[in-house]
Amino acid sequence: MNVKEITKKEHSIVEFILELDGVEFDKAVEVAYHKMKHDIHLPGFRPGKVPRKVVESRYGSNIFYEDAINEVLPSAIDEAIEKESLELVGQPDVQVLEVGKDGLKVKVDAPVYPEVHLRHYKGVPSFRPKVEIKEEDVQKDLEELRQQGAWMEPVERPLQNGDTAVIDYEGFDNGVPFAGGKAEMYDLVIGSGTFIPGFEDQLVGMQIDEEKDINVTFPEEYHAADLAGKPVVFHVKLRDVKEKKLPELDDEFAKDISEFTTLEELKADRAEKLRQRREQIANETFENQALRHVVDYMDADIPEVMVENQVKRMVDEFAMSIASQGMQLQDYLDRTNKTIEDLYHETRGGALYRVQLNVAMKEVATA
Repeated sequence: MNVKEITKKEHSIVEFILELDGVEFDKAVEVAYHKMKHDIHLPGFRPGKVPRKVVESRYGSNIFYEDAINEVLPSAIDEAIEKESLELVGQPDVQVLEVGKDGLKVKVDAPVYPEVHLRHYKGVPSFRPKVEIKEEDVQKDLEELRQQGAWMEPVERPLQNGDTAVIDYEGFDNGVPFAGGKAEMYDLVIGSGTFIPGFEDQLVGMQIDEEKDINVTFPEEYHAADLAGKPVVFHVKLRDVKEKKLPELDDEFAKDISEFTTLEELKADRAEKLRQRREQIANETFENQALRHVVDYMDADIPEVMVENQVKRMVDEFAMSIASQGMQLQDYLDRTNKTIEDLYHETRGGALYRVQLNVAMKEVATA
C-alpha cells in the first residue's frame, strides 16, 4: 500500500491518493471470487467449482472488481489513516481513479479533527451580574404561589374578563358546520387568547343560558388551509360562569403549602431560594461570557460533518424532550408548519457553537 499526494483542504478535509499494487489487489479479487463462486453457475461445472479464469474469460476480467474494492478498501483506508496519524471525525469520501490488473488507485477525502489555535484563553474578561433580591421580587413569587392555589367558584352574574366560561359552541362556514368546530361544556378562560381573535371579547357580558352568534375571521396563517383567512360564525351557548378565587396571604396559607407555620418564615425561605437561583444564573452568565470569548478568539476550521452530527443529536434531544410531554416530532412540525429541514436549519447555529465550544475546551485542557 502506498499513500501519496497528501493535501490539506478547507473545512479540515485531508485529501490523499491511496494505491494498491497488482499483487495486493489481486489478493482482494481472489477473496471476492471465493465469496461469490458458490453462486456462479456455468454449464459443465458443478456449483462452486467454476475456476476464476473461466468466469473472467466469460464475463470479463473486471467481474470481481467491485466486490474486491469493497473487500480491501475499508481496511486499507484505516491503515492509511493510522499511518498518517489522522484523527477521523466522519466517513471519508472515496473516488476510484484507476482499477485493473496493475492495481487500484483511489482518491480519499477524509474529514479530520481540526487544527486549533487559541489566541486568547488566559485572563479572559467577563462580567458577573450583581445579585439583589428586592421585596417586590418576593411578593411576585408569593403571588405565583397564590395563583397555583387558586380555585374556581360558580357565580350568578354576567360573564367578565378573567372568568372561566363553560360553553357549547359550533362553527359554521357559510351556514355549513366545519370539522373540529364543535364542542360541549368547554372551559374557556376569557382573556387568555386561546380562541380566534375577537371570539372571547364577544362573550363578555353574556348571561348563563344565553345563546349568541359570534362572527370572527380565522387568521391567514391558521393551520387548517380550508379555514385560513375565512370569516365564520360560531353559535355559542353559555352554560356556566366560574370566577377565580385566590387564598389570602397569611399564616394559614403558609401552613397549607409548606412546612412553615408563619408567612414570614415562608417569605424568608422563598427569598433565599430566589437568591440561590439568581446566583446560579449569574455564575452561568459569567462562565458563558468567558467561554464565548475563548471561542471568538479561536482559529479552527470545523469540518461540516461535525456540525451535521451535532445538529442531528440536538434534534434527537428535542424530539425526546417533547416526547416526554406527550408530543411526537411530526406533530410538532405539523403544528408549526415546519419541515424537518427547517428544524435542522434553525438548529445549525447552536450546533456550530456547541462544536466550537467542545473543540475549544479540549484545546484548553491540552494547553
